[in-house]
Amino acid sequence: MRTMLFVGTLSSVTCLFAHSALAGDAPESTNDCAGIAQLMANDDFSALDAMASRLRTGELDAAGESRLGRFYICMSRAIGTARQEIQAWNDWSAWAARWVQHAPASPTAHLMTARIPLNLAWSYRGDGYSNAVKAEDWARFHEYNAVSQAYLQSHEGVAGGDPFWHEMSVLIALRENAEDDELLALVDRAAKAFPDYEPLHLIAMQHFTPAWGGSAQKMEAFARHSMASAPKKKRAMRYARLYWSSTAYSAHDFRNAKPDWPLMRQGLDDIAQRYPTVDNLETITRFACWARDGDALVRWNRLWLSRSGFGEAVIADSTEQSKAACLASDEGQEASL
Repeated sequence: MRTMLFVGTLSSVTCLFAHSALAGDAPESTNDCAGIAQLMANDDFSALDAMASRLRTGELDAAGESRLGRFYICMSRAIGTARQEIQAWNDWSAWAARWVQHAPASPTAHLMTARIPLNLAWSYRGDGYSNAVKAEDWARFHEYNAVSQAYLQSHEGVAGGDPFWHEMSVLIALRENAEDDELLALVDRAAKAFPDYEPLHLIAMQHFTPAWGGSAQKMEAFARHSMASAPKKKRAMRYARLYWSSTAYSAHDFRNAKPDWPLMRQGLDDIAQRYPTVDNLETITRFACWARDGDALVRWNRLWLSRSGFGEAVIADSTEQSKAACLASDEGQEASL
């Protein structure tokens, strides 16, 4: 077997809401993953380093999310996590080596060198149920997670000043089923250095969900812990984002998590006011439905549809229908579909 040559080793009731008339808000430049992938394909390391350096200042996109985090997501997606021939992974490793050779002091060059084995690890794990993963694939998964972790630790002096170094450390801890205290220590260390960098907190929240062996109580404890490290004016938004990231695709998960709804509603209100993108408002409205909060639902649904370009007649009709359906019992919601 050939080996890698690494350097250095809304529930369905959402249908009741009108669909947006717009394709979405104007895309941010760093949301253009195709453009970033092209820079990668061209070995334009200077442009990638310049972009990363600028985004480390903490820029947020129109949705209020980290543009630096999005930048790294784009590069990770270009590498991929699907099963590929070993030669494809060796080609990526060689690409990262060229970047390190071009700019040995570049944090991003070393972070992407560590990202490649992390993506390779997931290619063995896959997106299916854990009990369907073969023993030999689990072994490869753990092996390449360890390769990534070792590279990160040995290059902390160069790359540790970028919050993505901490984000990958938290991700590896999540994958390797770290103890709660160990994961919290990683989060606290990162929060001390980068209090505004949110992506790693969203990853850590997954560790405390029932799907990962946690509970509603653990989720709430972590949410309170995490929000305390955020700047005071952003704490309610941090709380809302944490539950958003872990429950946004399931009314069942949201209701079982039992977040402090008044606090979450405050955070969602702050997001709606500061970052009123169509996608944000759609999700925020869905949470009001799941929480059966009629006042918030009406307020956010009107804002969402107005932002989407609908007229008052459509807004009024849709809002009334949505309110009636969302405030119904679970059985009533099902019957209305």
